[in-house]
Amino acid sequence: MAAGAVLVVIRSRRCGEPVGSRRRRPDDQRLTLAAAAAQLSRAHFDFTLSLYSALADDTASRQQDLLVSPYSVFSLLSMLFLGVGAESPSAAQLRDVLHFQNISYSHVQRAFQQAAQVMRHPYYEDRFLEEMALLLAHDVNVSDFYSRALDEFYRRTVVAVDFGKPERPVLLMMSKVHFHGQWMQPFNASMTFDKGLFFHEGSQRMEVPVMTGRFRLPIGYSHDLEARVLELPLQERRLSIFILLPDALEDGLHRLETNLTTDNLRAMLSTLKDETVHVKLPRFRLACSGHLRRVLMAQGLTHVFDPRTAAMTGINADGRYFEVDHPFVFLVWDYYSAMVLLMGRVVHPEPILD
Repeated sequence: MAAGAVLVVIRSRRCGEPVGSRRRRPDDQRLTLAAAAAQLSRAHFDFTLSLYSALADDTASRQQDLLVSPYSVFSLLSMLFLGVGAESPSAAQLRDVLHFQNISYSHVQRAFQQAAQVMRHPYYEDRFLEEMALLLAHDVNVSDFYSRALDEFYRRTVVAVDFGKPERPVLLMMSKVHFHGQWMQPFNASMTFDKGLFFHEGSQRMEVPVMTGRFRLPIGYSHDLEARVLELPLQERRLSIFILLPDALEDGLHRLETNLTTDNLRAMLSTLKDETVHVKLPRFRLACSGHLRRVLMAQGLTHVFDPRTAAMTGINADGRYFEVDHPFVFLVWDYYSAMVLLMGRVVHPEPILD
């Protein structure tokens, strides 16, 4: 589960109108939408790596767990982008942070509308549960256009709230996510042992329950990242968990995160090949929460947090081994929406003992 909050202070009262477009034939519309969806997915992937890098750098020590939902943060900021003036400094900063340089305003919203439809499929109901809220100061007006567009593209509404203090935010954007996946190839419960070892830097270690299994899975390696990658598909293979396991115990996680660029990760994923793999994986849960304002401001998104400048106008011979026994990075990829739903690092896995 991950919870994140973004505080956004907005000055103006109304939301801008979308960029108009000429009427297109149905085939043209489908082609345009497919191209827009691909552009949005690329922008989201770039945003995910930028956000994760900023969060990794923001932590006082890399010896702590980290979890974020790039999909949720991307969604919230895109909703904000829906309502800023197209030519405003706020719009320019949002384009930079969201990597929207090569996608039009209208294509962003139409592509997100398609992604939102995918995420409403019954498959996600007990796997990826997301609660999102847009809370607006009760004395601030929202244009009818922005309310309609927010509902049309994102199926979201703005809720008026009395924050009740002078130095109150004008808009509070919040998101909470709960993820519970089931393996496409389940681990045998009788092969789970309670006292597996998980090592930390400095020769520290802890006991955790470890699941074991022998499967045919995609596995790869990156020399640039000095890490292996394993794909663990979930039921129906709509979702997959990718485990990025650094070679070195000492400082391996730090080097992996420092060099984890979009190009390096794409190159790493391109090495994935199906092989017989003996897997050992800790059985754990992970929960994190936090505020993203400081991290987003460090990435250059400053105008929307300043009431003076905000502009709202609306992973031997019979197989290989993949033993996850030291800190690693992971991501949850959704093949249907082409989005990273979760990304994080595990340093201190909380055991699941039941």
